[in-house]
Amino acid sequence: ETLPFGLITLGSGTSEGHQPDMGNFRWNQMLNFDILPPPADEVPSTFVVQAHDIGDPWYSGCGQCQNASAPYTANNTYGNGTNWYMGPIHFRPKQYTGERMAIQVAKFIYGQDLTWTGPLLSGCMIDDSKKMLTIMFNKTLMNGEELFYQPFEAWYDKSLTNEYQNAIKLNLEGNPKWQDINDSRVSISASDVTVMIDISNLYDSSGKQNITGIQYAWSDNPCCGNLNQKNFPCPMNMCPFQTAKSRLPAIPFWAQIVNNKCKCFAPQTCDA
Repeated sequence: ETLPFGLITLGSGTSEGHQPDMGNFRWNQMLNFDILPPPADEVPSTFVVQAHDIGDPWYSGCGQCQNASAPYTANNTYGNGTNWYMGPIHFRPKQYTGERMAIQVAKFIYGQDLTWTGPLLSGCMIDDSKKMLTIMFNKTLMNGEELFYQPFEAWYDKSLTNEYQNAIKLNLEGNPKWQDINDSRVSISASDVTVMIDISNLYDSSGKQNITGIQYAWSDNPCCGNLNQKNFPCPMNMCPFQTAKSRLPAIPFWAQIVNNKCKCFAPQTCDA
């Protein structure tokens, strides 16, 4: 019998100066699959805990976060009362890591029937007549749960709102910079586990768009958007798309858009 092997992806804020590469690093950890074990079981007896959204909120780039007078630094529940070990690459709060690992162990070692993964991209399509991009998640893997859309909220300051989230980015042909998608353009169908994005602002005067790619949660600290992380900690478990009950985060993805449909990089598939 094969011994199960589990891994934890790199946590947010742990890039050590390699921020642009973090999405690729996490993808490589998973052997370039989008999920472990992959659907065709090419890598059996493996499982993964996603950690792109649960890195240390008080990572070293946040100078004010180290200030004992800041109102959020005394929250020992989330790990700030623990000393660093080799810096923030080893994030101190382990609450979410432990919960997610327990789910993987229950599923793949003890064989329990439960929701074990967050939403997984199955495809996307652009409807030019509606000027809408729809993201579809794998409904089978949702295990009967609906899709949950979580607006940004900082537990230490309710005045910081969802304008800071911006986890979705689109690539436009001829433009090396990825385009942030503001939360106000995003809506979901919870029961259909789909995300709808209003892309009307990306059409030119002739009624054409040139979207060539899409990313979700692909950066180092992907779900705090424009939050000034030199002054404010990035809350954990704050990415927008999750399973509604188990609250597992959607898996980061990167795909081309060809003929108005998603095309993932092999060995992944997302042509639903």
